[in-house]
This record gives sequence, structure tokens and C-alpha cells, in this order.
Amino acid sequence: MELLAPHCEVIEIDIVGHVQSDAPTEVDRYRMDRCSDDRVSVIAALGHERASWIGYSMGARTALQIAVRHPRAVDALVLEGVTSGFPDAAESAVMVKSDERLAERIREERLEAFVDFWQSIGLWDTQASMPKEKLAVLREQRLQSDPVGLANCLQGMGTGA
Repeated sequence: MELLAPHCEVIEIDIVGHVQSDAPTEVDRYRMDRCSDDRVSVIAALGHERASWIGYSMGARTALQIAVRHPRAVDALVLEGVTSGFPDAAESAVMVKSDERLAERIREERLEAFVDFWQSIGLWDTQASMPKEKLAVLREQRLQSDPVGLANCLQGMGTGA
């Protein structure tokens, strides 16, 4: 984002349940429609009718949902590592079960143990070549999240949901 800062206003919004955001206990608060509506409301409260939305993985799915629900709030989309979901109900059900198991793991384990596991999956292989200092910063950011928030986020906004 630092590359964009000299050219435009950069607004970074944590997804509910992540890092510095609230972590409500109700899973319904984590539904994709609520999350996308919230982001558009934040941008509007900051005086912007439209934005260029940039996201990776869950953030990209959120940006895609914004484009569907609030097309007038979108100037551009930059999406990476995104899927719009599963067209097949059976595939979606498998992913929902997987997300539920992962959410339960988050609730049962220490956050540090979950972050260690999460950082070991193939999703993050591209980060292996990053400087150790940068990886340490990313780990610290992940450790700032609330375990309840992360678990609820998986259940409310996971790929299967």
C-alpha cells in the first residue's frame, strides 16, 4: 500500500474479527453482506462515494461482494486469490464443514498455535522468500486478532459460506 500512498488516499479497514476490529460473539455479524455493507459505510463516513477496492483472499471476496451489492461504490477492483464461491452445493458443503472444523480448532487452541498452523499452509508459500523481519511483523499482526472473531469470521465469511 505504501506504493499507492503518494498518489491517492489509502484507507485500510480490518475485516471484522481481525487485528484491531471488533470481534462480536454473534456469527451473523460476520456474514459477507454485513461486512461489505460496513466497508461501504466506512468509506461514505470518510466522505467518499466511490473507492478502488484491493483485496487478497477473504479481503478480495469482500471487495467482490461490494461490487455486487454496491456497484456505485466501486471505481476499480484489484483482487488476488479470490473465488466467488462454489457453484456446486456439495463442494460448498464440504468447505463449510472444513471451515467449521478450523473455527473449532481456533476456539480450542491457543492463538499462537493456530497462527503457527495457519502460516504453515500452502496459502502462504509465496511468503517464504520474504525477509525474516517482515515475516515477524506479519505474525505479530495475526496474533493481534481475537480468536472468537477469527472463528466466527470463518463461519460467517469462509469460502463455503
